[in-house]
Amino acid sequence: MLKIHSDSECLVLNTYSRTYGASRCFYIHRDKFEELDLHGYVVALDQPSFLTMRKGSCGNTVTFTFTWLTRCGDSELRGREESLTIPYAPMMSFIRASEDPNEPKRWAALALTERQYPRLVFHSKRNLKAVLANRKIYRKLRKELALHFRWPGAEEIVIYDDFVPYSFGFTEKRNGETGICGGIIFHNYHNDLATAYYGFHT
Repeated sequence: MLKIHSDSECLVLNTYSRTYGASRCFYIHRDKFEELDLHGYVVALDQPSFLTMRKGSCGNTVTFTFTWLTRCGDSELRGREESLTIPYAPMMSFIRASEDPNEPKRWAALALTERQYPRLVFHSKRNLKAVLANRKIYRKLRKELALHFRWPGAEEIVIYDDFVPYSFGFTEKRNGETGICGGIIFHNYHNDLATAYYGFHT
């Protein structure tokens, strides 16, 4: 979990995990988040510790990597590294709103995990029924779905019938809004079912 507290020009960050419990606080100037929004990558110092923030390839997540360091004597440092990924847009909305004296000053988010994928919600009737009736096509569709939609931060993928047989359209739902739309189209099924394949289109 990442917790953020707004304190005038600075934001105070700390983490909580089952392994390490609560971390100490990391102080970062608010401008660093605008730099992150512009460039997608930022390094921040709170000596002797430091933090990197990197936006995900789709811009919908941000990964924090804290390097927590403690001085042990004059020439030795000891510490640990901790990484977590959270949704990007809700965090930035809080940070910008928190400058207003009337808005909340505390925010927290659970870390996303690699297995936290969106729900697949089928609104298909005709094409899904046809796919389920053919074991070969069903295996091809299942493989295609396993390869795609590994999108942390997305809530669900709504899948519906396309006019092409055995094919589907989809719409991503993220933070209650419509995201990426596209199709899962079955190609070459007229010629040879063995070489037919699904293509993922956005």
